Amino acid sequence: SPLPAVSLERYFPQEDTSLWLCGIWFLWGCPAVVLLVVFWVRYLRGVQRLFKLGRSCPVAEDVLERVQANHSRPWKIQVLVCPEVKIPLGVGLFRRRIVLSQEDYSREELFYILQHEYIHFRKGDLWIKFLVCIFCCVFWWNPAAHLLQKDVSQLLELRCDQAVTRGLEDKSAYLFVLLDAVKRASGEERSVLPP
Repeated sequence: SPLPAVSLERYFPQEDTSLWLCGIWFLWGCPAVVLLVVFWVRYLRGVQRLFKLGRSCPVAEDVLERVQANHSRPWKIQVLVCPEVKIPLGVGLFRRRIVLSQEDYSREELFYILQHEYIHFRKGDLWIKFLVCIFCCVFWWNPAAHLLQKDVSQLLELRCDQAVTRGLEDKSAYLFVLLDAVKRASGEERSVLPP
């Protein structure tokens, strides 16, 4: 014989259920909205400050043209030097810029650094990091989301390093440039933007 139908309304009246759902949405949604706004404001302020303090670098622009010659369709990217940046980074989802620390880089070092950052742009890594940050703001209560953010960042760096070294005969020179950049930044103060 068929099983009798079970009505959940007997245990959870409709009015109480909607009240509970509204409460859960409120407790989840309010911190998520606050975190999203804080993230967005910090990002915009940091980018504006970098662009304001940054100055163009003709030598790096020349080296970037050499990097772009290895790709079929070069992207428009500006190179800036900023005194507040301790390690080279790429910023801008639409107006792309590579921001270098105020160091005396050789042309070879510039080539490897700019190639690394250029690959990040070509592979869409900034978009991925941006979306993962939004995901962490929405799922602020879940520690796995924050572990995901750390792991994704490391995986994107490894993927970028692999793409850069794929065509290189002397991989050690590239790795030494990376190590040197990390050593220079390790003892310094934090940069304008979080890494």
